[in-house]
Amino acid sequence: MQQGSLSCCFGSRMRCIKPSIVLAVVASLACAGSPFAQAQPARAATPPAQIATSGVGELKLPPARATVLLVVETAATDAATAAQDNARRVARVRRALEKEGMPGAAVQNAGYSVRDEARRPEAKEPRFVARNAISVALGDVARVGAIIDAALEAGATHVEDIRFYVADEAEAKRKALAAAVQEARAQAEAIAQAAGGRLGAVIEISALDGEVRPLAMARAAPQTDVSRGDIVVTQRVMARWRFVPRSP
Repeated sequence: MQQGSLSCCFGSRMRCIKPSIVLAVVASLACAGSPFAQAQPARAATPPAQIATSGVGELKLPPARATVLLVVETAATDAATAAQDNARRVARVRRALEKEGMPGAAVQNAGYSVRDEARRPEAKEPRFVARNAISVALGDVARVGAIIDAALEAGATHVEDIRFYVADEAEAKRKALAAAVQEARAQAEAIAQAAGGRLGAVIEISALDGEVRPLAMARAAPQTDVSRGDIVVTQRVMARWRFVPRSP
């Protein structure tokens, strides 16, 4: 070997490796063990942009049927007398309704009670009140006023409730839902266009709680007049859509 050089020798036969080769192998092994030499994880893809909207659908329909809740109350100093007087009045009311063309199946008992009111602070003597509620179902909403008048004249003490209904509430709700979805989509399309893209496929649509609002009011008059407004069926939805950016 020449003076001033560096060699690595191995084995009995003294095979020598030049320093440059040794350094290259060491550097290669060091790089292989380094975390930088290992494959880097792929960067997570950016989730696609979305558009969220809501929609409200309303459907106004005329009432097709109604129910009237009549109440008969009687009072006496003992429970038996209050109950007997009540039974006589209820029988008169039922006969009056029958004369108005209401079949027995349309007139149903909706509740009965006899209560002792003698324990009230203002009570000066025994007082028992018998209460009988009668529900009347009408297929002709124009006759609500006449039915109320006949019942009050026969002995009913007051009208507790009047409710109007559409012919097919389930179908009305489906139509209102469809209108709500159309509104939500129209809003999403407007947003996508304003943002410089277009609306993609729907991701999710959820139906929220809806409501049915019968608009009606009874007014006292020589003949009871019941003003029948439209019934408003309202449905609400929330929706998410994919946003497709415009191609460059």
